[in-house]
Amino acid sequence: MILEARKHGEYENLTFETADAVALSYSHEKFDCVLIANALHIMPKPDEAMKEIYRVLKPNGTLCAPTFLWKEGKQRKMIKSLMSILGFKMYQEWNKNQFEDFIKEYGFSVVEMKLAHGGLAPIGVMIAQKVA
Repeated sequence: MILEARKHGEYENLTFETADAVALSYSHEKFDCVLIANALHIMPKPDEAMKEIYRVLKPNGTLCAPTFLWKEGKQRKMIKSLMSILGFKMYQEWNKNQFEDFIKEYGFSVVEMKLAHGGLAPIGVMIAQKVA
């Protein structure tokens, strides 16, 4: 994903990096926006990632967190079973409301939350703002 983003050009005020979401090496309030895509549901401790994201975001900063919502959708049980057989571990299972509550719990207000259907499971496309 990072390589694809970089193919579209370099910008002075935009960087694409991978990092350990539970131990970010950045200073407090460094970023205007943080993107964590399809990762929170596969983390054993997503609460630690949320604390770090809150720490590195500037006041009123934006969090973009598209995340698979494994409690939504009709075929989710079959897909989850197949993925488990293949060795893919999901630690968190949310539906839309549970995911919104999870994000709010860490100091964010939900700006927009939409479900995108298709693929493995519905994706909750979350845009949230750090409460200053």
